[in-house]
Amino acid sequence: MNVRDVSIASDDTREVVARPVRPAAYAAPAGQVVTAPTAVVTEVPPHEVVAVRTSMSVSPAAVVAGIAAVALMLFGAINLARAGLDSPLRDPVVEVAGFEGTAVLGMIALGAGILLLGSAFSRDRGAIMFVSIIIGVAATTVAIEPNVGGGTISTEAAFGVAVAIMAAVVAVVSALAPTMRRTSDRIERI
Repeated sequence: MNVRDVSIASDDTREVVARPVRPAAYAAPAGQVVTAPTAVVTEVPPHEVVAVRTSMSVSPAAVVAGIAAVALMLFGAINLARAGLDSPLRDPVVEVAGFEGTAVLGMIALGAGILLLGSAFSRDRGAIMFVSIIIGVAATTVAIEPNVGGGTISTEAAFGVAVAIMAAVVAVVSALAPTMRRTSDRIERI
């Protein structure tokens, strides 16, 4: 039998390759039997097949809440830095982005921004809506009565209106915009 390469595949995905040794001319002494060369068998490891699933999700509510949180934290941090913590927190009254406020307002805005950013990172639409409603209620209170707390925050009604509108937008987006998910499956041979 003159076979160059023989491949045999079994059901368990093992592959056995048999390659006979090249026949050669033998010179044997008288009285000895000449045997045919034997085949060399090499076992190839089985092919591994891996199923890979890739998924991606985008939450418009988390994106909008993250942007609003960064704006609140930026306003609060700048307000806090300008007012300082070395004097009484009610004094001085500083102006940031056209709105007046004290260090107390800066701490409140910074804390609200951190809460909103935490809920945005969780991507939980319920948490985003809850935090934005709490911020909206507080901002509406400031819009109605700017000197709430005995003038501790010393801000304007316009600041309360701006934050209330921002919180309302975040709440509406978290209520209406669904989280978009995309999943793809593929099979790879290793």
